[in-house]
Amino acid sequence: MNGRIATPVAVNSTPAVPRTKFRHRARVRPRSANALLRSATTRLSTVPWENLARQALADLRMPGTWDTEVRLRRLVGVSAWALLLGLVGLVLGARVLFGIFTAMPLWYVTLLFALGIPGVIATVGAFLTLHKGQLTWKLMGIASAAEVLTVAATLLS
Repeated sequence: MNGRIATPVAVNSTPAVPRTKFRHRARVRPRSANALLRSATTRLSTVPWENLARQALADLRMPGTWDTEVRLRRLVGVSAWALLLGLVGLVLGARVLFGIFTAMPLWYVTLLFALGIPGVIATVGAFLTLHKGQLTWKLMGIASAAEVLTVAATLLS
């Protein structure tokens, strides 16, 4: 041996108690407000309509260098369609301007703005999605439908 003295060790003679799954219970801590907010945000990010909204927003962007070239026929077609919508909108705007100084029902002005603003947004969206397939024409159709409804309301007022 190397000169060390061995120290006697006491041996426990009791048998080991088998562990059960209920013996140790985890300590439950109250969750902080930040942890609750993070978990709620995580649950909301798995909502199915969020993926649709992200895809729609991804379509509404300016074309980049990696996108395909926009055909000039498509650009001219959307521009001509927007020109027609703009001319009809100019007539409707003149009617509203004249109506401000005369008797005009309040529901007409409210309806004009309620239909006109989404129509303008759809037209701008059509120009932003020129590099996409049918989305451009669908947005121009939405803008046209809004303007047709506004013209119909003008004829009724």
